[in-house]
Amino acid sequence: MQAVGIIENRYRAEEAGAATALKMAGGLSRLFGCWHREMSRPFTLGHESYRVCLSCGARRNFDLKRWKMTGAYYFDSAAGR
Repeated sequence: MQAVGIIENRYRAEEAGAATALKMAGGLSRLFGCWHREMSRPFTLGHESYRVCLSCGARRNFDLKRWKMTGAYYFDSAAGR
């Protein structure tokens, strides 16, 4: 019976640690911004090709000839509809 109590206490401690880590990560993200480390595959819409950050939704133009991202990150104004 004591083993169950010990396991429950350990689980609660792990949950609390994970919650604290998420809060810290969120705070650092707000302080320093998104680093855009996880980008989608290239998409082409009309004559524009771009990739999207999977964390924050920012876009960056993509040059299909050189197969590289170009320009600054931006947010699509139509995405907020």
